[in-house]
Amino acid sequence: MKKVLLLTRSRDRNSDSIVAFCRQHFNVTHFSTDWDRMPPPEDVEMMMLWRGEYLLNYLSPWKVPQALLSHADMALNFHPGSPEYPGIGCVNWALYDNATSYGVTCHQMTDHLDDGPIFMVDRFPIYANDTVDSLLTRADDHIRVLFYEIVECLSTGRTLLISSARWGHRSTRQNLDDLATITVDMDEFEIARRIRATSYPRRGWQPRLVFRGHVFEFLMEVGM
Repeated sequence: MKKVLLLTRSRDRNSDSIVAFCRQHFNVTHFSTDWDRMPPPEDVEMMMLWRGEYLLNYLSPWKVPQALLSHADMALNFHPGSPEYPGIGCVNWALYDNATSYGVTCHQMTDHLDDGPIFMVDRFPIYANDTVDSLLTRADDHIRVLFYEIVECLSTGRTLLISSARWGHRSTRQNLDDLATITVDMDEFEIARRIRATSYPRRGWQPRLVFRGHVFEFLMEVGM
C-alpha cells in the first residue's frame, strides 16, 4: 500500500473524516498543527524520517520545508481559496472585491506559499448576503469533497492534469491587517466593503477604526 504523510489543521471540523477516508486508500502517517505555531520538535523529527509516495497538506497552516517536500514523490496542498487569492485572507479579499464566485484549489507544493502547478479548482457562487463565516463554511465543504476526488485519483493511478488556472497576487498578513483598518477619510461604500470583508465575530475578528493615532475596535454581534 502506498505511503501518505497527511497534515491537517488542529480542531478542524472535517479532520476526522479526512483522515479516515485517506486511510481507506493508503498507509497514512498523520500529524495536525495549530494556527501560527510550529509543530512540536518531536513531531518534526518524526516527519523528517518519513519517506513515501504522497505528502498531502489539508489546511495545515504550517509552511512545509523543502527538506520534507523532497521526501515525497508528489506533495499536494489544498488551498481554501481560488487561485486568484493565494496567501493570507483569501476569503476576505474575495468579499472585498465583491467577487461573484470563489473556489478551492489543489496544487503541487513548492518551498513558496501557494505556488506550484495547479491541478484542480472547484468553484462556487458568492451570494450577496455572504459573510466571512458563511463563505468559509461553504469553502470547508467544497475543499473536503475536492480532497476526496484527489485521493480517489491518486489511489487508482489516474494522472493529475495541470490546469490552465494561474495564481494571482499573493496576500500577506500585513495586507490583511491593512484591509481591516478603517479611517475617517474613507467613504461609506469603502467602509461597508471593509466591514463585510473582515468581520468574523465567531472568532473574535473585527475591523478597527484608526483616528488621530488611536485605534477603536468594532463590536459585532456573533449572530450578525
